[in-house]
Amino acid sequence: MKSIFNLFLTTVILLSLASCGGRNGKSLDQMSDPSAADSLLYFFGQVKADQYWQEACNDSAKNSPAARAAYLKGVRTALKLIGDDESFNDGVIAGIRMASNIRTFSREFNIALDPDVLYNSIAYGMESSPGTDNDTVAEEFYRLLSRIRNSSDIETQNKATAALSAAAKDRNMSPLDSDNLLKRIISEGYGNHLTNGSTVRADISISKDGYDLGIPLPRDIKIGAKHIIPVISQALCSMKEGEKAIFLTTANNLFGRRCTQMHLRPDDIVTVEISLGQQTAGSNLKADKPAYDFENDATPF
Repeated sequence: MKSIFNLFLTTVILLSLASCGGRNGKSLDQMSDPSAADSLLYFFGQVKADQYWQEACNDSAKNSPAARAAYLKGVRTALKLIGDDESFNDGVIAGIRMASNIRTFSREFNIALDPDVLYNSIAYGMESSPGTDNDTVAEEFYRLLSRIRNSSDIETQNKATAALSAAAKDRNMSPLDSDNLLKRIISEGYGNHLTNGSTVRADISISKDGYDLGIPLPRDIKIGAKHIIPVISQALCSMKEGEKAIFLTTANNLFGRRCTQMHLRPDDIVTVEISLGQQTAGSNLKADKPAYDFENDATPF
């Protein structure tokens, strides 16, 4: 019990320090009996409320009275679902996770999925002792998933390309050879264009409609490195030392499927501003690796 209480207390302190302001629940000395179990739950409830407000600071959709009321309704429903039967509780938790996965997948790939099909499949598989060929099932699952993804990727890329073409006409900008980027030079550079494998110091900002997206890119970049967004490497290869330029591309070209996680539509037009310093000869300058991983792509289930 002491370790659980310490965990609650540590969480409270951290969230209080990180609070975006204006949300303070009752302190323990305001409770009639600070040693009672209900007081501990009340305190933990304030932790979860502060956590919600932290998320609302970065997501305006959660900041409305209707959103808060819906969230509380969901919490109350979930709290009443859990009982004394551990098998039932495991099923409830697994079911909520599955429902969330279905919802995410349906939104990302614009496909209607029937939860009853999933339930019936699980029920059929649990009727008797295990007899399913797991390798065959996994192979079929990933084959279908790959087909759905490929079809969705083609449709998404077509929409993104159309959006970038419209932006080119609207802003009178010409596409580069890759057709993934539009470019406007702010100030000329000197010498030859950079090439893959070059290491350069660059100030890069990525924004949409004037708002910085806060993408953690390094200052010292090795062009073409696996951890550098390919479109950024393409942009750098079109530049010379000392050059400053603005590029337009789409969220899909920059982030792929992850754009939805960043609250962006695939066909959103994104601005990339790059200011180049000097190229560094050899490998004297070590390129940093950003915290954001653009390589690995998790399975939606």
